[in-house]
Amino acid sequence: MTAINSSSKKIDKTITISGSASNTYSTSVNGGIELGGDVKASISKTVGFDVTLSTSLSDETTIHNMAPHSSVTVKAYPIYDNYSFDIMSDTILGADKRIGFGSAGKVTGMYTVVTN
Repeated sequence: MTAINSSSKKIDKTITISGSASNTYSTSVNGGIELGGDVKASISKTVGFDVTLSTSLSDETTIHNMAPHSSVTVKAYPIYDNYSFDIMSDTILGADKRIGFGSAGKVTGMYTVVTN
């Protein structure tokens, strides 16, 4: 989003940015192995949050003493808490075997960056 000061005086300008961001997940398993069952539900249970959830976000940023006849660009980015996990094969005899790994990100907020 671009903020423009078209006046001949310095001004303070407030910009509100709204949008949404989604939780994320990814997995990597050894070649030839397919994950069975409801993978999204299993990952959600493991990390403790719904990896398919989308969250509405809003942030207000004020640019102080904006120069006359100038503009700035304001961009917003989601903030994630990141989690890692191992994917294990449940064996009947012996110890479980690690067959892959994964990660998940939970949206916790957003931050804004202002550039000239």
